[in-house]
Amino acid sequence: MNRTLGWIIGAVALTCGASEAALLPYPEPGLKYPAYSYKDTELKNYWKGWLQRFVVGGVIQGNDPSGNKKPISEGQSYGMLLAVWMNDQKAFDEIWKATESKFWNASKGWYKWDPNNPGGGDNFAGDADQDICAALIMASALVDKNHWTDNGYKAKAKTVLQSLDKNFFDGNGYVYSWPGQSSSLNPSYHMPAYHPMFKEFGDANGVSIDWTKRSSAAFALINAQTNSASGMARNFSNSSGGASGCSGCSSTPNIDDMGFDAIRVPYRMGMAALWYPEKFPQAVSWCKSIWNKTVVDPDQPGMYRIDGTLWGWAQGAEEYEKFMPRAMWGTAAIAVASKDAKSKAAFETMARDFSGMHAKPDQAYLSGTSSTTGTPSSPDMNYYGQSLGLMGALVLYGRAWNVWDDLKNPWVVPDTGASFKAALTATPASIEQTPSGVVPVAGQTTKITATLSKSVPWTLRLKGRTSGASFSATGTGTEVNVEWYSLKRSSGTTKLFDVEVVDARLIYNGVDTVNNPKCKSTITVTKNSAVAPRSVRGNGMVRWTAEGLEIEDAAWQAGDRVQVKVLGLTGRTLQAANVELATAKLGVRVSAKLDAAPGIQVLELSNGAISRRYLLSPNP
Repeated sequence: MNRTLGWIIGAVALTCGASEAALLPYPEPGLKYPAYSYKDTELKNYWKGWLQRFVVGGVIQGNDPSGNKKPISEGQSYGMLLAVWMNDQKAFDEIWKATESKFWNASKGWYKWDPNNPGGGDNFAGDADQDICAALIMASALVDKNHWTDNGYKAKAKTVLQSLDKNFFDGNGYVYSWPGQSSSLNPSYHMPAYHPMFKEFGDANGVSIDWTKRSSAAFALINAQTNSASGMARNFSNSSGGASGCSGCSSTPNIDDMGFDAIRVPYRMGMAALWYPEKFPQAVSWCKSIWNKTVVDPDQPGMYRIDGTLWGWAQGAEEYEKFMPRAMWGTAAIAVASKDAKSKAAFETMARDFSGMHAKPDQAYLSGTSSTTGTPSSPDMNYYGQSLGLMGALVLYGRAWNVWDDLKNPWVVPDTGASFKAALTATPASIEQTPSGVVPVAGQTTKITATLSKSVPWTLRLKGRTSGASFSATGTGTEVNVEWYSLKRSSGTTKLFDVEVVDARLIYNGVDTVNNPKCKSTITVTKNSAVAPRSVRGNGMVRWTAEGLEIEDAAWQAGDRVQVKVLGLTGRTLQAANVELATAKLGVRVSAKLDAAPGIQVLELSNGAISRRYLLSPNP
């Protein structure tokens, strides 16, 4: 048997609240955005893969849902937004430079929808210029606060904002689908989440525009859609939400149903509810209505017709239909998850299925299970699906921040109804490691405690900075009292904590707390070789304690009735008993008295349906 290493855990610093791994370069505004999971490393990998596949000389090139490879202004706008949220000024400038040189139509004052199409040069897409303007405004805010260097974003944002006012809205406040086209409206081109930002930026920079009518028109059009209470919308419609009658429009599945255009409506409404819930309560109501109507299935949130019939879900190579609509519908769920139990449940289902990185040798991408990876029709090459998927992933994991509002309007943290009476602390403890696992020595676990001013639900989260191992504990009350040792890790994970720094943070009232030094503890794990081994690992972890034999194996739960046998290495039964498993610090406890003879033996547990065997060291 290899020599065992013992480790010592000690609390060395106390800070708390906001994630320190946030993608953007300013402190995370606590409680402003949902932050149920931390996926920054994966998001950075997705971004790297997105840039590798789709950006050529600053131009976004990839296959659209029809399999066509062509640059359009929509792709440029997605790239600029993503670059802001990924805090990647280099990529932002590369994409913006190409957008200006290849897409800007100076004579018209807008961005060309398709610079390679003779007709596309005189046309705009009603959504792209709005997204580009928002990206430029957020970039200018980063410059104003000295996070980015100045490359003229503010001046161009003023020009684009004036163009939007002049060219992109009809007299009723609806967005033109293309120049002068208001008889066939595209609901997904209506983006009220940007309107407060546009107004504040304009007022601060001498561009006075009234956005109230445009916000009202956006909500009126989306709420007028057939089956809107269930989240449905047409790709194109008239102002009453009915069929558009547009002979020149093309879309999938068809212009009068919900497809690749209208799938962005939940995203647009979700962003309005997330960024400005007080200004836009109608967005909050719309998002909550979806999950109370239960037409959209969180387990399979695909592409729907306006009657609620599912038409797109992982059809052939179109595996992007598994994550693209999940990203869009998920935005409408996470935006109101703290306000509605059904919305929260829907989000948690979609976020769980959405996570996970799929890697090629030099790329990361969002994907389903398609075997056609890398081919022109495969999901990883579909720029539209990958772009919307990544934009939605940023929302789901609390990283689609309103940069303008964050930096220009100081955030006042709402009263959560509870405060700290005693800060989060962790007592030092030592643990030991066998060749194939880590187990605590009796009496040497780490105690993590805190006291709150009132009884509230709370969650304690630990994450190893090097190993990535994680552990969570939950409770309700004024007292937080958790015992932890490095073997404990979150359910469903296999990573063990290592010799490293472990971050611990306390969350109460269901959301992350503010940047408060009382609710976060940084724990270091260091080596100490003075501790002797106490157990061996077979198919699970077994150790002897003063109370008996403890086992860590997710197959067993306290209360299970099992037959226990101690076998010799030849298979002969040495002892046997029928017992009911009890709760223990490490999984479950076998209540039967077992007196293992010297030497390694085998412990067998079975209940008729499950049978497990573990190597068993002698009882010390």
